[in-house]
Formats: sequence, structure tokens, C-alpha cells
Amino acid sequence: MDGSQANQMLVAKLKNILDPGENVIIVAMQKRVGFGGALIDPQTVIVTSKRIIITKKESLGLKTSYEFIPFNEIFNVKMEKGITSNAVVLSTLSYNQSEMTQRIDGLRYSDALSIFNYIDRAIVQSSQNQQAPQKKFSTAFIYCKVCGARNDITAKYCWNCGSKL
Repeated sequence: MDGSQANQMLVAKLKNILDPGENVIIVAMQKRVGFGGALIDPQTVIVTSKRIIITKKESLGLKTSYEFIPFNEIFNVKMEKGITSNAVVLSTLSYNQSEMTQRIDGLRYSDALSIFNYIDRAIVQSSQNQQAPQKKFSTAFIYCKVCGARNDITAKYCWNCGSKL
């Protein structure tokens, strides 16, 4: 079975989880080797038109659990490029409105880049569509002169390279 057939089977299994009108945009599988990979039970990352769904195989693949991250709960996304694998890092709000960071490790570069670009556009559109801001975070950004990373306007140092802004 090739990768596209496996993706089609996974999308068919997700039909009972997806909301009406929700479409699967990206399907990526965690690498089996390298930093962040999982040899026995790799995770699958599904990006839909509304949220991220992470499927986790448990008990040697006999059980599957799902983690859902709606785009309207994400206020920042970044991509970390590594030598053997890449990660997408999401900043979300926890139940008590404090910042929580979630990492999706062990991704191929092309998958991580696609996921990063789609989520970045989705959270910008989500923030533009909201009538009143729900979060008390700044929506203005400053870009680092050294590495080009997007930083909050109130930041004094770059989150990516540590350079003074």
C-alpha cells in the first residue's frame, strides 16, 4: 500500500469525526527515525479547514487516540528546522488562559513547511474574522533583522535567535 492509499483510508476513517463542511487539507506522518520520530507508533498530523487533528497509535497500533487543536485557539506558530527532522511549534491558551506550547516533532521538511504555512494563514484569517479580540496578546509584529523571525511588538529579544530587536 502506497502513501496516497494510506492517506485515503485515514481520511475515510475520519469522516465520522469531521464537522459538516470541514475538509482535509494536509496529511503528514511523523518520521519513524530521527529526533522526535516514533519507530513503532508514529503520529499522523491532519490539517483540516478548521483545526489540527493528531492521531496517536497506542498499544502497538491496536488503539487510536485523537488530539484536536482548533485554529481559533492558536495565537502563534513557528517552524523549527533540524538536521534529521523538523517541528511545528504551536502557542495556544490553556484552560486558565496561560500560554501553552505544543510541539509536533519528527516531520519531514516539506510536511512541516506546508503545515506551518497553512496554519499561519489560518490564524491570521481567524483573527481578522473575529469581531472582538478574545486574547490579550498583541497582533502587531516586528521582524528580526538577523533571522527574519516574526516577534511580538513588545518583545525585546528574538524568540528564534535571541538577537536584540
